[in-house]
Amino acid sequence: MLSSSPSSAGSVSAFHGVAGGAAITTPNQTFSGPIAGGRTGIALNYLGGGGALPLVGIGSPAYATASGQVDLFGGNVATGPFNGVHAVYTDSRATTVGDAFGIMVMGSAFANGVTTSFIGDSSPDVVFGATKEAGAASRIYFLTGQNAMTSGTRDVVTAADVTFQMPADWQGCAFLSGGIRDANADGYGDVAVGEWRGTSGYNGRVLVLW
Repeated sequence: MLSSSPSSAGSVSAFHGVAGGAAITTPNQTFSGPIAGGRTGIALNYLGGGGALPLVGIGSPAYATASGQVDLFGGNVATGPFNGVHAVYTDSRATTVGDAFGIMVMGSAFANGVTTSFIGDSSPDVVFGATKEAGAASRIYFLTGQNAMTSGTRDVVTAADVTFQMPADWQGCAFLSGGIRDANADGYGDVAVGEWRGTSGYNGRVLVLW
């Protein structure tokens, strides 16, 4: 999958693999950004599962409008990853321009096909984050895979299974945050959340939750 220019509404394109290394120039399926100027695809992650569980997560942080959202798809083998069950999440706490809900979309699946659970239901989970919420430090939101794939549009504030408040001086979640398996061997997957601020002169941090 490939995301488009970050300065536009954005889009994400999916390409089927082919044998022989031939050039692929035309996407097999494209998800067009649902928000004008939403920068769809800034956050883009394979989440594991599929069908009744989330397969692909796409963030549209919409920095300039405070209307960011996350789209989850269950996928369909015949028609492509942006089909099947479709769930949409917004954040009623992200009310200020620049809050950018959807900047972080994280799953508990890894490139080798292994999946884990962050919150203990044995299926791949998802985690969402924003830069800020109402201009202050954001929370991150955990949802089980089953809960996350409830079709339709929901507010993550009320839909989340687990919520974690980031430190008061947190500058914003980074889109390259990710799962790190089970670092402390307690049977649950762990999460590394990067800190990001769009100005120079700040070193940033990584917060690990286990």
